Amino acid sequence: MRMRKTLEDVEQPLAGHVDATLRKIMYRSHQKDKYALYKLHTHWTEIVGDINARHCQPALIARSRLFVNVDGAVWASELTMLKKEILGRIAKLLPAKAVKDIHFHIGTVRRRTKQAAAPPPKRELPPLTDAEKERIRQSLPPIRNEDLRPRIFEAACRQAQLEKMYQAGQLRKCPRCGAYLDSTATVCPSCEREYRVHQERALWQIIRRRPWVRRAEEVGAFVPCDEITFRSVKKDVDNYFFERVRNGVATAEEKRIAVQLKCHRPLDLISEQEQGDVLAYLKGKNKNVRTSGNRVLHPKQ
Repeated sequence: MRMRKTLEDVEQPLAGHVDATLRKIMYRSHQKDKYALYKLHTHWTEIVGDINARHCQPALIARSRLFVNVDGAVWASELTMLKKEILGRIAKLLPAKAVKDIHFHIGTVRRRTKQAAAPPPKRELPPLTDAEKERIRQSLPPIRNEDLRPRIFEAACRQAQLEKMYQAGQLRKCPRCGAYLDSTATVCPSCEREYRVHQERALWQIIRRRPWVRRAEEVGAFVPCDEITFRSVKKDVDNYFFERVRNGVATAEEKRIAVQLKCHRPLDLISEQEQGDVLAYLKGKNKNVRTSGNRVLHPKQ
């Protein structure tokens, strides 16, 4: 018996229909894996974050396992810690059980050239009546420049048309700056970028004051963030202070921060002997440093 389409099926976006149709056509597993890999390539930056995407790249899907090329052992270690969250983001993009596990290994990562973003679709603005245009004209201040006067009038008319759409519920306003948005957006791109910059700066300061933190939930009370953002900023902080110590230009305070970053413990819980060993390791003078966790640290070759 043929089933009728529900209203939800009819209203499903075209992209969803195309995606579902392609999955039905690709009855062989290797075809489905290739299509899943293509989707991962397309959305890789959204899955792992902009910084991490520069150092890793999906290479192969085999037996529900995703193999990712990484351009260094340090990045492979960092991404392995984020495996659970990355799998969660992949599960929202691909069908269930398409990717059950991820393997990070050293390989070639091709640098992508940034493509220019497509211009946003032009809005169809509602027309203004003659009375509305006259009110706008009367509300404008006197302008002597004849070339500038029609441009200001045109801009004021556009503002009135956008306000008309907002009153009709066709547009929203950014809660931060008041810019007009499409009905699906929640914040304008400028405010979103500004928020991310402030978030990263705040994370930097929190990690500097609490160098022993290791997870995003440990700083969530101060700066809400996901694990990928936290790891990216944490790695930047580590690299900055470790390089200061290695180059011999670190102040006493910077040395204390570097030791806490390396040991993941407050300074009160680190003995003077261990502090000296860690600093010697960071300077490259001590090849084997044993921390209180019985983990031997080996310097980079």
